[in-house]
Amino acid sequence: MECRLFADAECSSGSKGYLQAGGIRARVININTIKLIDADIIVKAAKETGVIVIAEKHSISGRLGSAAAEVGSENYTVPVF
Repeated sequence: MECRLFADAECSSGSKGYLQAGGIRARVININTIKLIDADIIVKAAKETGVIVIAEKHSISGRLGSAAAEVGSENYTVPVF
């Protein structure tokens, strides 16, 4: 399985290693801010793999996971984990 992992620099390497240990190939897409979220990259990632994985250290409500799910629901719906 392959996925796109959206994470900030602090979470990306550990999260990628965790996925790889489970047999999941992941390409990391670093997202440092959600205020100017790049909807195009989220939609492209969703179309490429059919799944998006979010890694963040804070609350999931109102953060990167919420923003990615919103972009996906408006453009190209896939599971967001």
